[in-house]
Amino acid sequence: MERRELLRSVGGVAALTLFAGCSSVTGPGPEATAEEYIQALSEDDEETYESLLHPEVSFLPIGVGGEGLTVNTVEQRDVEAYLSQSGEPTDSEIDTFEQDIQEEIDEIGADGYALVYYDIEYEQWRDVTGYSTDGYLMLVQSDGEWLIYA
Repeated sequence: MERRELLRSVGGVAALTLFAGCSSVTGPGPEATAEEYIQALSEDDEETYESLLHPEVSFLPIGVGGEGLTVNTVEQRDVEAYLSQSGEPTDSEIDTFEQDIQEEIDEIGADGYALVYYDIEYEQWRDVTGYSTDGYLMLVQSDGEWLIYA
């Protein structure tokens, strides 16, 4: 799997769990940033969610709206947990993923990254009652600030 394709598989509107070369953090951590981003998307708060995106973000978010958002889980997880979504990863797969991510992090000049898992529910989302979804966001640490990257 190519690096860009791999990174796109992490995100969408849906992140990161492993710290890689972290420097001092000046703002909220990756979990708090991810939750703020999810809230902003839910409220169609374009100004806020765009302020939480890394300048080289690999996707363009679209506010999702919805009523009655419940955030069940927002937690940082490791690469193995992320890769386990599609079966038990081998050590080689974990190493390759981590190397590819580190190359991408180095390329964009970030200080570290985190994979953040989320599980959310809406009372009403578009024409669906009782909608729930989960996924991952990849955040990068840049100048002491956590930003959404994929």
